[in-house]
Amino acid sequence: MNSSSASVTTAIANINNGTLTGLIPGVSLINAVAAANADKAAFGVATASTNPTYDGIVTGTTKDGSVSAVEAGQAATAADTARTTASASTTKIVTDLSTAATLAASNAKALAVANGSSNAVNAYDSAVAAQKVLVGTSTPAVAKAAAIVAENAAVAAADVALTANVGVTTTGTVNYATLLAKYNTALGTNGTALTVVDKAALQGFLDNTPTTGTAGGAGATAYTAAQNLTALLAAKTAITAELAKLPTYGQAAVDSVAKVNVLIAAEDAVSTASGAAGVSGVTGYAALAADSATKADTLAKVTVADAAVAAAKVVVDKYAALDNSIAIAKASLSTFAAANTDKVTISDISGVAATTQATAKSDVFYFGNTKAVAANDFAIGGTTNFGTGDSIVLGSAYTFNSGALTTGNANALEFFLVKGATGTQVVIETEAYGNSSTTVGTDGTVLASPNATVINLVGVTADHLAVNNGVISYV
Repeated sequence: MNSSSASVTTAIANINNGTLTGLIPGVSLINAVAAANADKAAFGVATASTNPTYDGIVTGTTKDGSVSAVEAGQAATAADTARTTASASTTKIVTDLSTAATLAASNAKALAVANGSSNAVNAYDSAVAAQKVLVGTSTPAVAKAAAIVAENAAVAAADVALTANVGVTTTGTVNYATLLAKYNTALGTNGTALTVVDKAALQGFLDNTPTTGTAGGAGATAYTAAQNLTALLAAKTAITAELAKLPTYGQAAVDSVAKVNVLIAAEDAVSTASGAAGVSGVTGYAALAADSATKADTLAKVTVADAAVAAAKVVVDKYAALDNSIAIAKASLSTFAAANTDKVTISDISGVAATTQATAKSDVFYFGNTKAVAANDFAIGGTTNFGTGDSIVLGSAYTFNSGALTTGNANALEFFLVKGATGTQVVIETEAYGNSSTTVGTDGTVLASPNATVINLVGVTADHLAVNNGVISYV
């Protein structure tokens, strides 16, 4: 080198890319790849916090505290599907339809009130509001259908338990016989006693609340319709109370049936209020109000779906940009390696899981992924050993621990040098865990490393290795 600007520029370039004697060839380019991968990994962790539903969204996976590009893609697909399900129309069309429906309902309501139907209108609005409290963000039809499915499942489970208890006479046991006895006792002489209660009869008793009675009997057993109605109501109360005593399944069945009945009652109230006979304009208003509610519900779902689509797109696009940065960094490294193939061999050991050999040139080994992976334990050497001019670049994310494996720090990503049976083993953690899962044999050789990559440098003793800034070099 002389004092010319050209020679100075060349020297600086050689220092930066590592080709200057005594430096690690391509180390800055390798670190650039590591930095790009680290950015991607950090984004995955951050996304798991901002979009927790993405983590583990792919079938067969579980939450691991990081959202991958694959999970982001799956989330985007799910969001697109949900948007189509909400409505196949554009957001503008859905918005315009909802606005028009709201205006039509408002005009109809004003007309009905002007015609003296304010009480009927208020009754309808109150019934709808009460129903809305019950169904929440769902629709009345969907909520009722779901409740009926839950009711059938709960009664079926109770039936299994009641049947299993048939013939059991232990005090407190609930079975069909005890349900029958409770029913008939409450009914007394004001109704016709039952001879059997089964699953179908039980569900009928739970689903239906008597509203009228029937007079019957003669002489001492005679009863009026009013007496019969009172007795039937008491019998239902008794059989419900007895069923609730059934462990686990009894109260669940009672509650599920009650939920269905409440939803049906709310539905009937809306229907009754919307068809108030002889009340001017209420039926028309009710129809338009129902249409407005449906379209408003669609708009609400579309709005949520649009936001989900937009959020997923941000993550997917960011991953595309991060992958592009990684590709650019790797391309620069590949270009350097190709231009200096006569002096150095640069090897990505991310996927290596068997013995690999060094070469007669300077060898630089690195992990093309963000960090080591526990599955790829392997050896370097045996035929051509790790030697002068050779290096392993781990990067600044790793801390060298010069002590024993037992001295690991659970809060740092570390690597160790361990004397093995055939050389020096480089133990590289895949997670910051203090090396608690790495086990060694009596000769010090690592036997198991479920949370670390182990590279055995065949024929190399530790005194020939130097560690500096995340780089292990042969000296």
